[in-house]
Amino acid sequence: MKLKISKVHTGPFNAYIKKMLSVDKFVYLKIENDKIYSNVYLPQRDAVKVQQIDISTIFDFDTDISELNKPIKVSFFNGHKLADAFKHFGSDGIMGEIIVTETDDDLIATQFTIYNDELSINLTCSDPSLGFMDLTEEQVNSIFDTSTQSFTFDIDADGIDRLTSLFALEKENDTFEIIYSDNSLRFKGDTYNALFNQIETGDESHTLKLYKKYLPLLDKETYKAVACNNKIVLYSEDSETQLTIATCQTGE
Repeated sequence: MKLKISKVHTGPFNAYIKKMLSVDKFVYLKIENDKIYSNVYLPQRDAVKVQQIDISTIFDFDTDISELNKPIKVSFFNGHKLADAFKHFGSDGIMGEIIVTETDDDLIATQFTIYNDELSINLTCSDPSLGFMDLTEEQVNSIFDTSTQSFTFDIDADGIDRLTSLFALEKENDTFEIIYSDNSLRFKGDTYNALFNQIETGDESHTLKLYKKYLPLLDKETYKAVACNNKIVLYSEDSETQLTIATCQTGE
């Protein structure tokens, strides 16, 4: 079966792909009803990102997807190749085609083609069952459960840049601490102790240790962060994106 796309909105599509590539090179898209849904995670699932977007923001399908009554699953083993393919086109006039194979439950993409009047590029799709496991709704609910929350705070692109700059002072260190005490939030390393903002979300003091490697997983967006016993859950205020990162278990 071939599904024609009369227009690929390259800007939003590339931005959507980039958000996944910050975590892993495997790109997974589940197209169903009026949404495109994706999840991506580190091998140990100590960091998980889930996002979704309206189909119409990225694709203008010639076919009414809702009438297919099955989700379309499109996967790429190396999403960087997908992103690189778009560099050969301008921003307008790009069309697409998805070739799918039907199973009992899904429509599995085998080839994704993007083209205009001058160029056509065929991209082979991966079987999503090989090397990747789509998270179930129950797993997602568990991963993003915040019932053990201790405090909350906001962080935006400027805050992310500020923290990145502080990390450069201690390139040899793998971790840092987030400290909530006396209605203030601080980022602390061995050589810095920076006041981040004033918050009033609880009376108790809390200290969380995190690996610095997780910071690049955050997109340059504004987040509501919920600190829990063993993780921080971040909800983007700029897109339908959620990210969970585990706290550092030192064994002390």
